[in-house]
Amino acid sequence: KWNMSPEKLDSKKEYASMFETFDPNAALPPLQEYIIDPIISEKSITLMYAPTSIGKTWFSMCIALAASNGKPIFSNTKTSWLAPKPRRVVYIDSEMTEYHFKKRLQILSQMYQSDHQNLSFKLVADENMNLADEERGYCDQLSQWLNDEADAGRPVDLLILDNLSTLTGFNDSAKS
Repeated sequence: KWNMSPEKLDSKKEYASMFETFDPNAALPPLQEYIIDPIISEKSITLMYAPTSIGKTWFSMCIALAASNGKPIFSNTKTSWLAPKPRRVVYIDSEMTEYHFKKRLQILSQMYQSDHQNLSFKLVADENMNLADEERGYCDQLSQWLNDEADAGRPVDLLILDNLSTLTGFNDSAKS
C-alpha cells in the first residue's frame, strides 16, 4: 500500500530495516523485474538530477512512454534500454500546462511510432500542487488514489514526479 505521509510512518519499524547489517553470506533477495532494463526495477526509487534546461522532463517523458508502451528507449543507438512489457504509468507534472505536456507527448509518440492515446498513461498537470502542503492534503489524496487504483485491480507500476523541487514547495523552477 502507498503511504506517503511522514507522520503515518512508524519510525521504529519502518526505518529499522533500512539499517540492518549486510551479511555477504546471506541468501539473495528475490530478483525484481525491470520496468526499464537496466535502470529502473520494480519496488525501487530512482532519482534523476541534472542542471537546468538539460532535458530532464523530455527524458522522463521518454521513460514514461516506453514503460507504458513496453518499448525500448534509444533503440537506434548502441545503448538500448528496454521496457519488457507495458506498464501502468502515472506522470505528475507541476510545471507545464496540460497543452504543453500533451504537445510534447505527441512529438515523442511520433518519434517512437506509438499511439499515445492507447497507453495506460495518466497525467496530473497542476502548477500549484505541493505535496508537502498538509492543509490541502495532496499527499494524502495521492496516496488514497493510488491505493484505490490498486484495490480496483489497476495498480500503478511507475510513478513519475516531475519535478520534486516544485512538487514539495521549492517553486523556483529555473533552479530545479
